[in-house]
Amino acid sequence: MEIIKAVGRSAKRVGRGENPVATKEQAAERMAICTNCDSLRNDKCIECGCFMKVKTKVAEESCPIGKWLKIVPDVGGKVLILVNTIGTEPHLEKTINELQIQAQGEVQIIKYDSWDHKSDAQFIMSVDAPIKMSKGYDLALKYHCRANTVCVPRLRTLIPGSWISLSRYHDFQYFDKNYKINHWEAREPKKTETELLMTHTACGWMCNVDLWNRLGDTIMSGMDLTVKVMKIQGRQLLVKSAVMDHHFKALKPYTLGDIDCTSLTNKFRR
Repeated sequence: MEIIKAVGRSAKRVGRGENPVATKEQAAERMAICTNCDSLRNDKCIECGCFMKVKTKVAEESCPIGKWLKIVPDVGGKVLILVNTIGTEPHLEKTINELQIQAQGEVQIIKYDSWDHKSDAQFIMSVDAPIKMSKGYDLALKYHCRANTVCVPRLRTLIPGSWISLSRYHDFQYFDKNYKINHWEAREPKKTETELLMTHTACGWMCNVDLWNRLGDTIMSGMDLTVKVMKIQGRQLLVKSAVMDHHFKALKPYTLGDIDCTSLTNKFRR
């Protein structure tokens, strides 16, 4: 059944004029991960039941436990990545290096507080350090950046000291009755490439330049971003072929750049 579904997805790629087959380098990189995985038994994965020498060559496929993701074609366009830091960030350089190494398209990485608000990029991505991203995160997010759409990667917790990521995903958040953002742990993801989001933490998101300017040309909290997207009848989209590992900090008072998020949250609730 999975093979039939994969053939169907690959046929859709061909219909869109996209290559359904991974390059030799991409397939080899995937296979190397599988070779070192405990779930591989005689070239067959016990998680998905597939023969990995075949599956790793299909661009549309992904690992069922998230060790490698679907390969997304480059739709073109430069991505400006604005890195925000809260106070002194000891892992800033490592974050910037990760963003550069894991990108597969053209990216420009700048600290937000040193940005002059000028760029020739077609897409803008806002991230809060410290983070690390999955391979090709930039291609996956901008592939879905349509008009009025904010694209958000899947989210896991990062332990900065060891740079290890916890396996559990925190993909969904919601507003409770006090208009506070909480993780929606009971919400199970659908077996789809993307899903609409009610809100998110805004520790990593991307949109095209036109939407960025309409939203205010600035970084912002998840609550503020959600309200602004609602006002223009836009949407926030979870993109499952990109993963962000982020270290959450509990700081009071909480500021984001020059924004007092505590005051902003109170204003939103009122």
